[in-house]
Amino acid sequence: AGYSRKHKSLGLLCDKFLAEYSRESEVCLDASARRLGVERRRIYDIVNVLESVEVVSKKAKNRYAWFGMNRLADALERLKELGNPNEGRSDDED
Repeated sequence: AGYSRKHKSLGLLCDKFLAEYSRESEVCLDASARRLGVERRRIYDIVNVLESVEVVSKKAKNRYAWFGMNRLADALERLKELGNPNEGRSDDED
């Protein structure tokens, strides 16, 4: 079959990661890399994004608490507010 960039894509790997851990309470990065057959740095790429939207939170080296999608909507709303600090302000306010 040969090498395919699609099979190595971060998006596809993220889908597999989310499916694998959706019912877990903790994620071990080394175990995750082995289970998914990728380098640990690829798992870090995913975990860094998920941590920024509060799907996971670092507990210890290589260990993350899994919160799932419960916090996602609130986290995205906070990020949106940070990205638009003047949203909702009129030009009269200073």
